[in-house]
Amino acid sequence: MDLKTQIISFIFSFFFGIIIALAYKISYKYLFEVKDKYKMLNSCLFITNITLIYFKIMYVINNGIIHLYFLLTTILTFIITNKNLQKKR
Repeated sequence: MDLKTQIISFIFSFFFGIIIALAYKISYKYLFEVKDKYKMLNSCLFITNITLIYFKIMYVINNGIIHLYFLLTTILTFIITNKNLQKKR
C-alpha cells in the first residue's frame, strides 16, 4: 500500500470516528431508552450497519486492506469525540 492510500485511509478513519460518535449521540434514545427486547436488537443493528459501512468504504479506498492502526484511529476518535459531546451536554 502506498503512502497516499494510507494517508487517505487515516483521514477517512478519523472522520468516520467522528461520524460514529454523532450517530451514537443521535440514536442514543433508541439504543438505551427502550424496552430490553429492543435494546439488544437496536444495538446489534447499529453496530452491524456501522461496521459494514466502514468495511465497504475501506474496500473502495484501498481494496479492503484494513490495518490495526486504522481501527485504532477510528476507535480513539470516537472516544474523544464522544467525551467532548458529553461535556457540551
